[in-house]
Amino acid sequence: MIAFVFWSSPSAEVVSDAFESLLRRFHKDLFVARSETFRASASFRTESVPWMPSVRMMYEDWYVLRDFSGVDHLIDVVRKIDSDDASSPHVRLMQLTASGLGGVYALRSGQPQLQRTPHAWWFDAPSAGEVDEHIRTLDLGRRGVTFSLWVRSLGLGPAKFCLQASEALGDWGPFDAVHRVRTPL
Repeated sequence: MIAFVFWSSPSAEVVSDAFESLLRRFHKDLFVARSETFRASASFRTESVPWMPSVRMMYEDWYVLRDFSGVDHLIDVVRKIDSDDASSPHVRLMQLTASGLGGVYALRSGQPQLQRTPHAWWFDAPSAGEVDEHIRTLDLGRRGVTFSLWVRSLGLGPAKFCLQASEALGDWGPFDAVHRVRTPL
């Protein structure tokens, strides 16, 4: 399973409520027109992140797909939505967005339950094995924490790993992580 992750920031004159309404409508349109490779999507309001310009509003969108063929299907669905309506939420979002950056991540462990994991830690680590060992020491499953661990794919994305969890985990341990609490839209 893979995820296309997109961070965006609206132009300064854009009202957050209007932008968020468009994001919700766009994700609803995706769900309605989804293909067999589409698994889930979600949009979050979040604090700015180091790999994007400092802004007043930041959004993080996740598009979970079965595999890389899902990227083509996602593009086709978005094109169809946009061609059916020149004022579609996606077209309006593109017009209102000042900056954006995307990445592709592959699921390494856990289950992607986007709406149940408001905490995200973005970090780099020397090896996936060290990350796996740290995740084991956190003992998330026994603690009843919903989580998913994602690893950057094809070098596309700002951080090598992302851990999403249903609760704050306290001391993060050996990795210098950027922790964000995200608000689902």
